[in-house]
Amino acid sequence: MADRHPQRCGARGRTNREAAPRGDRFRRLIDQGLNWVVVRYPQPNSTRRADGTSPVRLCVGCRQRASAGELSRVVASDSRLVVDERRRLPGRGAWLHPHPDCLAKAERRRAFPRALRVRGMLDTAGVRHYVERLAESKAGVDLPRPERTRKQVDPS
Repeated sequence: MADRHPQRCGARGRTNREAAPRGDRFRRLIDQGLNWVVVRYPQPNSTRRADGTSPVRLCVGCRQRASAGELSRVVASDSRLVVDERRRLPGRGAWLHPHPDCLAKAERRRAFPRALRVRGMLDTAGVRHYVERLAESKAGVDLPRPERTRKQVDPS
């Protein structure tokens, strides 16, 4: 009877006889005399999907569409804006070209509170510092400005 109805453990429903691969790895490391273990999972090098495309996002400053790799994610935290470099912070995010012009346009339009659905003004000093630091690091290289293209209307 025990073979027909093995006792289940864990959320994934593994039996006691089946060991989770990660658990075996930890157990093996602990047996070797390590007191603590830090496991770092590899980060993807790009934002490309399995089918070769990348997600498209809208910059809140210039309102241009661009791939997520070209834009920086910004999140509201305690009435201030924080640049989410790893794109893992919780909450609603807004996307911005890391260019001073796009930041100035977004501030002038008050686009951050609207995009993040937050009441009141947000402190943009952290984002401004990030954008300026990035502009200084690429001082010799011209930053590509997002180009404004006119939408073509079908005359028919």
